[in-house]
Amino acid sequence: MTPEELEAFRGWCRTFEVPPHSLIMKALEHIDQQAASLDEAEALTKRNAELMNGYLARITELETRCIYNPESGKIFVPDGHPELERLRKQIATLQEIAVEERAKRIYKGRFRSLNFELPADRKNHIGEARRQLATEHPEAFR
Repeated sequence: MTPEELEAFRGWCRTFEVPPHSLIMKALEHIDQQAASLDEAEALTKRNAELMNGYLARITELETRCIYNPESGKIFVPDGHPELERLRKQIATLQEIAVEERAKRIYKGRFRSLNFELPADRKNHIGEARRQLATEHPEAFR
C-alpha cells in the first residue's frame, strides 16, 4: 500500500467514524509503528556508513604515511600510531551492526513479523543485507 493509499484509507476511516479501538485502527497504528522502526533503522544504517567512511579516510591517511620494509615484509607507521588496527576493528564492528540492522529490516519486510529478532537460520537475510549494503555503500563494504 502506497503512502497515498494509506492516507486515503485513513480519510475513509475518519469519514465513517471508525472507532479508535477497532481492529482497523489498531492495524493502522501498527503500520505507523513499523514505519517509525524502519525509519530509525535506516537512520542508524546511514550514520554507521558515515562513521565507516570517516574511519576509512583516517586509515587511508595513515597508510599513506606508512613505510614498507621489503626485508622483513612489515609495514611501519612512522609516527608510531597504534590506532590503525583499532580503526580496522571499529570498521568491522560498524559493518556488522549495519549488516545486522539491514537483515532485520529485510526479515521484517518479508514476513511482517512483530518479532525483532532474526530467525536462527539467518544466512539468507545476512547475505542479502551484505549485498545491498555493498551496492549502496561500496566505499564502506569492500
